[in-house]
Amino acid sequence: MNDGGCLVLGYRIYLDDGNNGPFTMKYELTEPFTTAYDIDMSVGATVGATYRVKIGVWNRIGEV
Repeated sequence: MNDGGCLVLGYRIYLDDGNNGPFTMKYELTEPFTTAYDIDMSVGATVGATYRVKIGVWNRIGEV
């Protein structure tokens, strides 16, 4: 993984509302070497809806 010379501090996982709405941060992972993460959609999700997911990576400079 190329961190551009600035260490990765963690990841943020964003989900939309299942209706192409805005993204909301749902999870913040502070383990920089995370390679997999299960998203629990058993609470608050609408059956049959399609949800978009966005992953952000952050370091001491900010989030990309």
